[in-house]
Amino acid sequence: MTGRRLRIGEAAARAAVSVRTLRYYEELGLLTPSAHSPGGARRYAEEDVARLARIRELKDLLGFNLDEVRTVLTAEDRLGDLRAAYHAEDDLAAQGADRRRGAGHQHQAPGGGPGQAGAAGRLQGRAGGQGRPLFGVPGRPAASERRRRARLGLG
Repeated sequence: MTGRRLRIGEAAARAAVSVRTLRYYEELGLLTPSAHSPGGARRYAEEDVARLARIRELKDLLGFNLDEVRTVLTAEDRLGDLRAAYHAEDDLAAQGADRRRGAGHQHQAPGGGPGQAGAAGRLQGRAGGQGRPLFGVPGRPAASERRRRARLGLG
């Protein structure tokens, strides 16, 4: 993020919590400022404020205690990491397929159709090796995959 960073008071006001609450969440490991000023003051990005809103949603609206909030956030962070890795691998494979197509080669990627990365097949293999997808309904792509395909015009 290259935008303006918020001071702790600004971030607290935007999220409707106290500065003390922000410091407490940092102490618990629920929220980490994106940066610090040269003097050591905390600086928060928009992503940090969004995470703070998620903490409040889990706590206030859904009634989770802070240990449960930590568990949910850890799972969401892990899922985000998996998504990023999957999409990065998928993008690299697509670039490779584009290069192969440019050279006049047709290639069947393992675990996928022509030009597909096969990353979904590898993730599916991690689901226990029983042919079950890691997420979603068997035989139907996840919603994010359907949106990606629609965005790329792949149907």
